[in-house]
Amino acid sequence: MRRFEETPPEVRRRWARTGTSLPNALLLQQLAAQVRAELPSVRNPHDPVSAFLLVSDRGRLGQLLGINEMRVARFRPRRNAPHRTAFDVDLRSLIVDWLRGQEVGEIGETYLAAVADETFRYEQLSEFIAQVLEHLLPWLLSTLVSWVNEGLEEQDQLCPELPAYIRFGVDTPVALELAQAGVRSRRLVHAVAAEAAASTELPVRTWLTETDIRTWRLLFDASPSELGDLLVFTRARDARITSRVLAGEVVEIPIVLEGAPDAGDIEVREAEEDPPPRLAAFRDGEVVGYVRSEHQDDVSRLLAIRVPLSISLTVERTMRIIVNDPTERTAWLGEEGP
Repeated sequence: MRRFEETPPEVRRRWARTGTSLPNALLLQQLAAQVRAELPSVRNPHDPVSAFLLVSDRGRLGQLLGINEMRVARFRPRRNAPHRTAFDVDLRSLIVDWLRGQEVGEIGETYLAAVADETFRYEQLSEFIAQVLEHLLPWLLSTLVSWVNEGLEEQDQLCPELPAYIRFGVDTPVALELAQAGVRSRRLVHAVAAEAAASTELPVRTWLTETDIRTWRLLFDASPSELGDLLVFTRARDARITSRVLAGEVVEIPIVLEGAPDAGDIEVREAEEDPPPRLAAFRDGEVVGYVRSEHQDDVSRLLAIRVPLSISLTVERTMRIIVNDPTERTAWLGEEGP
């Protein structure tokens, strides 16, 4: 208590903001000072793996996990084994593999091979990921990293996004962008990030919208749910197709044409292919084009409402959408006529 009273008010306020006890706040401050002193030795402090290796070096990872006395950071060989039989693993290496995208099953085989029951092995590892990697460690590191970086120029700072990288188990900015936007599969975000790094200098959202679901399925070996996440990620946020069409506006969007079809009416429906199928433009039973991936989610929503629509190709090679009959739109929306 005496030390607390002798501490400057601004430092006491900073300790209070950590949301932990005074001794733990003091420990975080000491660890931050150590990391700050060693930071100049790191060649690329913005790299999340390099940043984590620095933070976790010299026993600091154990001190961080000791703040909440995390029993979940140790593992039991059998379901009914007493806690005194729990064994330690190389958590530092485990977390590096987590950041680099190794699948949970592979991590379990590498570090928890002593747990013969695969189900119990997965349960323990899942609990460790949920409690430590997705919650406790990012929470503690958000404070530690912010203290390390106080007063430093941006280029000299320790990776500011390190807590998020650890939470999502990714190691590149592209993978982090995908994960934070709601793409749930770690395998997929790592696959997309790797392919984007090898194929393009465009922003990942732009690069994905220039291809389509069929290409994504082939490139990333993606499941239907994974493809659905990519559709949501690539969705054009400012298009507002559904709201604009329902308001009576004539909406035109680009379309990927097959061949050189003439302008005129088309029918838009799901193509006959593996789920989730692309939205195709048909004329006389033949595909004449496909809705671009960034508009597929919006157009699907609009079609699901079943408002009577007139959809056509224009001479400018765009797809035009308009409510077919304003009186029917008024009746569907429950609006009163003039």
